[in-house]
Amino acid sequence: MDDGRVSYEEDEVTLYADDVPYCSVKNVHYPLRVWDEEHCHWITIEDCRTLEDVIWHFNNGDCTLYEARAWCLVNNAPQYEFLRRISEPRPEFTGAYNTRPQEKEPWPYRLVAFLNRCLEILINSILEDFV
Repeated sequence: MDDGRVSYEEDEVTLYADDVPYCSVKNVHYPLRVWDEEHCHWITIEDCRTLEDVIWHFNNGDCTLYEARAWCLVNNAPQYEFLRRISEPRPEFTGAYNTRPQEKEPWPYRLVAFLNRCLEILINSILEDFV
């Protein structure tokens, strides 16, 4: 019975049938090629071996969506995974780190804190001339 097992090594993919390896294929990763608008020629980014690397270059503005999707097509990477990962909201942009709003102090305490801050600014500006 074929279980469809596949093992991925660094540069080799091994296919199994009935728990017996029957085929070994060289894992070829094509580099990410981007068009340089300033010098008007193609630039090859060699360190793109995984989808995370392409997403990192896309988020940094090193490549366009078209170039990243072309890389996914050439390297048999799922484009839907790429599109899902770049469109999901990231916590550094959405402010999702602190999801609970803090309790506000009652208004008299906030008023006193505001007046104390105003007096502190006034006193510091007066004393700044004498120091």
